[in-house]
Amino acid sequence: MRTRGTIAVAGLLALMTAGCAPQTATTAWVTPEVGADVPAFTAQSTLPFDAFHLDVADLEAMQSAEVARLDACAARYGVDAVYSGDYLRPADLSRSMWGGRPGTLDEAHAAEYGYHASPTGEWAPVGGFYLKDPSNILPPPDASGELTALVTYGPADGDDPTELTDGSGEPVPAGGCLREVEGEIGGALISDVDIRSELINLTFEHRDVVAAVGAWSTCMATAGYDYDTVQGPAESFSLSLLSDAEIAVALADVRCTGESGWADVFYAVLTDYQQQAVDQNPGDFAAVLDSQTARLEALGR
Repeated sequence: MRTRGTIAVAGLLALMTAGCAPQTATTAWVTPEVGADVPAFTAQSTLPFDAFHLDVADLEAMQSAEVARLDACAARYGVDAVYSGDYLRPADLSRSMWGGRPGTLDEAHAAEYGYHASPTGEWAPVGGFYLKDPSNILPPPDASGELTALVTYGPADGDDPTELTDGSGEPVPAGGCLREVEGEIGGALISDVDIRSELINLTFEHRDVVAAVGAWSTCMATAGYDYDTVQGPAESFSLSLLSDAEIAVALADVRCTGESGWADVFYAVLTDYQQQAVDQNPGDFAAVLDSQTARLEALGR
């Protein structure tokens, strides 16, 4: 049996403060039963947790408004910074990856873009199981610079804020622009990334998913590609430029996904686990949506 790696699904760096996340129920999970007729899971299919998130357009508007405030705050301190976020499409997509749910990549996209993002389609900063989080605001590329870091994060522990100034000479307050903007908005976002990640990993341990992934891996090996995990191909081309080699792997992946049916089995099991989580703690998931809705309204969007 091939080794199954744990899925790394957290955002790159959550800068804006997030509230308490829904926790796994204390009762044992009931192992889902997968029948003979597994429903097809497509790019248009939904999961139970989807009902507790704003739509993508609203999340884009939310992060755009937050980033605008951060940029303006940094400018007041003399720093020309451009922040970004999980839902803000980069101007240059050449190193961005396709952002659809793994296993739903279609042949047409694979033949033209491999695992990379198309100009107008879904995108993600890296390939594989990357879970976008509305609270994930990313620093400017030069945030390692002393002045940009000071304005972004504020003085480090032990520093006297009154002795640390930016390029304009104005003292930078504790917490920097991140704390200032968060205070202006008010009301922390509640994230469900941890439980989404946990249930993905739990799903990959299901016996039927293990068997289906094994069939996919054998199919890929027959095509000349040795991958232990279904996220491996997309991850291996993350942060690189599109190549003929990537397109060849992606096309084989699409074919082997169809032949093995791993995605259908995987999402059937994941759907069951997510529904169990919602049934056990409905109020926690409603709070995720409420926090997003409140923040969107607070930002005037």
